[in-house]
Amino acid sequence: MKKILIIISLIAIGIVPFFLTRCNLSPNVNIKNIKKITIDMPKEEVIKILGTPFEIQQKPENTEGKISYTMRYSKSIFYCKCYPMLWITLTDNKVSNVYSKKYYSVLFNDEECIYNLTSNQSFEAPNFLKLFPN
Repeated sequence: MKKILIIISLIAIGIVPFFLTRCNLSPNVNIKNIKKITIDMPKEEVIKILGTPFEIQQKPENTEGKISYTMRYSKSIFYCKCYPMLWITLTDNKVSNVYSKKYYSVLFNDEECIYNLTSNQSFEAPNFLKLFPN
């Protein structure tokens, strides 16, 4: 009986994470706050709205000598069926791109753009509203 309980517990521990698709987001990341982010918004304002990112990655200096970096507000999740990812790219400490993808599990190794905001483009897929909290 004890062995059966251990086996059931291990199976439950292995299955439950597949249903947790939003566990990878920074606490302040939600649809309302993502839509508050605008092009040319200063870094400090982004952090005030979305909070501290999980990671900041500097990009190589571009041909115009401008420094860009990306703030990542989500983490990859190996065991989830699908999950959203969010990046805010800044150039000279101002927002130049807000980008989100829907990632699928490692088994399928696929992704799709669900939100993109640049100075000359705005895109929002219908499932953007389904993947992020309200």
